[in-house]
Amino acid sequence: MQDETCQCDYCKLSRRVHDAIDSRDPDKLIEILTEVMNHLCDVEFDRDYDHCILDGSWPSAVEQLEEALKNAKKKRDSIVV
Repeated sequence: MQDETCQCDYCKLSRRVHDAIDSRDPDKLIEILTEVMNHLCDVEFDRDYDHCILDGSWPSAVEQLEEALKNAKKKRDSIVV
């Protein structure tokens, strides 16, 4: 029988969190909490950066958006329907 445990990043992290909680080992809990907080900071930075690009407040926003639009049009035009 095949292992049907989800291997997405969220589910793997969730299992590690639950294992750390179940272990009641303070060092494991601190380790996983630190990892989760570092990941949260990365995600929030990316979100804030993307927001600044989209609202035009990032210094190179116009150039990045023009390049992205050019690439999107190439992809759209290459789709065979």
